[in-house]
Amino acid sequence: MGRVPRSGKSRKQTKHLKKARDARGQEKENIPAGAFKLPQPPPSPKSHTLADNVRLVAEIKQLEKEKKNAARREKRLKKKNEALKKKMQEAQDELRTATAHSEARVRAVLKKKIEDDKGWQRRVAEAERKLHDAEFRRAWSKEELKKKISDLSHLRGALRLARRQNNRRNEVSKRATHGSCIQGGTSRDCSCTRFERVQGGKGRGFDARYCSYFWR
Repeated sequence: MGRVPRSGKSRKQTKHLKKARDARGQEKENIPAGAFKLPQPPPSPKSHTLADNVRLVAEIKQLEKEKKNAARREKRLKKKNEALKKKMQEAQDELRTATAHSEARVRAVLKKKIEDDKGWQRRVAEAERKLHDAEFRRAWSKEELKKKISDLSHLRGALRLARRQNNRRNEVSKRATHGSCIQGGTSRDCSCTRFERVQGGKGRGFDARYCSYFWR
């Protein structure tokens, strides 16, 4: 019985593995230098001198001063921002109050205007009603006036007719008793157009209406 290898593999397998290891080693030897770089450790800190320490202290003081200034500036800006917010709130309150007052004023003006418009509408309606009544009364007055004029014209015609008849009756009665023709004849045989009326011995002028020429 042969010797069993320690790894539990046969001699043939061990030989094969050795060849493979040798091949990998040869490949590693053929890799050019610088193909793979290992991370380098950080450089060791240099020893600080006194000037470096002074400079670092000055930079630290400057940074602290800038930090204080920044804090002071931030505080001042915060205060200013709060003041601006307060002013903005007051301005918004004033604007809201002014808007409410202006709206109330505008509402009051519009209400008054509407009332005035209603009053004017009422006045216009009343004026139109009065105008209509006046036109109706005027039309009625025209009709009444026309009726009165027609009545008066009828009365005037009747009066003229009565006067003419009365004058005729008077002339018939006067012709035999009063007057004489200017040509010397009597009123019965007068042919002129003028007849002198004589009443009480006084001449009253010439009047053609009473001449006997019209009674032939």
